[in-house]
Amino acid sequence: MKKNILIFLIIFSLSACSIQKFLNQLPNLEYSLKSVDNVKMVGIPVMSKNKLSDFSFTEGLKIGQAAIEGTLPLTFEVNVAVKNKSTDAANNSGDDITIKSFPWTLYLDGRKTITGNISNPIAVPDGGKTGVIKISAGLDLMKFFKDNSFNETANFVLSTFGGGKKWGKSLILRARPVISTSFGDVEWPEEIKIVEKSY
Repeated sequence: MKKNILIFLIIFSLSACSIQKFLNQLPNLEYSLKSVDNVKMVGIPVMSKNKLSDFSFTEGLKIGQAAIEGTLPLTFEVNVAVKNKSTDAANNSGDDITIKSFPWTLYLDGRKTITGNISNPIAVPDGGKTGVIKISAGLDLMKFFKDNSFNETANFVLSTFGGGKKWGKSLILRARPVISTSFGDVEWPEEIKIVEKSY
């Protein structure tokens, strides 16, 4: 009887340590917007443009035709940095954390726009290292900026993404990750606001 109790206490102690280690690690995931790449309006790259006159005649016709038809598609890629700020960074225990699901909502210029999720799990290395969640986004500007004129909308895109401009104040993600663990899937207790990290 005493032997069984001792075995139980050992197993419970090991399990409790594992659970406590995981719980201690959860708050140490730090999310930030790392970069925005491959921004296109009506399929035309805009990151090298500063103003509407920088578009070629053919590009201008394509954009103008889309606007006449009541659509102005914008596509881009968002890279979210996830840093695993493990307390065991010095020892690097090798315990990666897997983000199984990452339902997100994108806000552009303060406007709630589109939602999405990752298609495959993302592994975040242990030991203070950083993983990257790549998000491909696309939306119709005419739908979400319908109160703006064409020039206002196009100039917003150029001032935010064109000519090497910083998009940090205009783009926000909100997400509620689901972490896959040996104890089962754990949904983050509340939605996380993800912005560009200030250094």
